[in-house]
Amino acid sequence: MVEIISKSWQDTEKLGSIVGEIVEKQKGIVLALTGELASGKTCFVKGLVKKICGSWWVHSPTFTIVNVYGSPPKVIHIDCYRISSYKELISIGVEELIGGESICVIEWADKVKEVLPSEYISIHFEHIEENIRKIYISDPSSILEQSLRDTFFPSETN
Repeated sequence: MVEIISKSWQDTEKLGSIVGEIVEKQKGIVLALTGELASGKTCFVKGLVKKICGSWWVHSPTFTIVNVYGSPPKVIHIDCYRISSYKELISIGVEELIGGESICVIEWADKVKEVLPSEYISIHFEHIEENIRKIYISDPSSILEQSLRDTFFPSETN
């Protein structure tokens, strides 16, 4: 697990961009985002989508549940804040988008664990102070974790 401190929304968005650059070529990857309301999940997704798709209009799909970015779809952004059960996602066919060719980012993923693939990247956002967040990233393959260590803590990886 890698722990990163973000001191602003700009830092959080930049982290999303860095993660986007690392995972861009990995097909079918799922990023499961968790954390309380206003902890930085959507800021992170904005950075990731901007890096991968060049899109500047990124917003949380709280009411639409799903936003699709790129053509063909490069990033699928799912927001489960208003979802009460994984069965709701299944009933609208969203589980078919998970694990396909696109990168799938799921906010509030802890509410729908049942639809997550066996391997996914877990990213947890913890609100520390008004603008400070701790972001914990865990990747079963360790590829993302090692790349982030090399980027943020180069003296520790040598």
